[in-house]
Amino acid sequence: MVDSEKTSIPERINKAAAMLIFSSGVKGWNMDDCAREAGITKRTLYQYIESREKLIEQVLCKFISATQKQLIQELSGCPDFKTGMDKMLQIFPEMIVKMESRIVQDIFRIYPDIESHVIQTRLTLAEETLKYIRKAQQDGAVKKDVDAETILEMIQSFILYYSKNNPSDFKVKLRNAIASCLFGILETD
Repeated sequence: MVDSEKTSIPERINKAAAMLIFSSGVKGWNMDDCAREAGITKRTLYQYIESREKLIEQVLCKFISATQKQLIQELSGCPDFKTGMDKMLQIFPEMIVKMESRIVQDIFRIYPDIESHVIQTRLTLAEETLKYIRKAQQDGAVKKDVDAETILEMIQSFILYYSKNNPSDFKVKLRNAIASCLFGILETD
């Protein structure tokens, strides 16, 4: 059961649902299980959440937002672009692996409307990545003639390709492809 000391009911619900989703899959739990895990009644649960679909959507969007926030914080604390890219290559593939997991794909298949909302949440990361590359261009760390949108599209293509063609080596292949792409755009002295 989720620790109820000093934790708000919505937080407890979210933690309970996340634990159930990522441990039991989409179909391996119900709202009774979630209420029990959160330490509340089912009636209380429905005072905060209108449906199972909305709860699943909320959990996924919070997960993506939290991971994006972590990545953005890590990047903002880096002294230079290369160090930032090294950090990104540590965090980003882990985030993608979770998002491309069978559980998430099942959610999208069962609840197709959730995928469009999750895509909107992912767009925030895309915008932040573009800003980061453009700032590096302004600072002289990245070649001026590099098109930031093309770099982002290449990264997205790597994700699609390796998730479909090399799922067992996904993290390693994705990390290597992104590194080759990003470090190939650096200005050299």
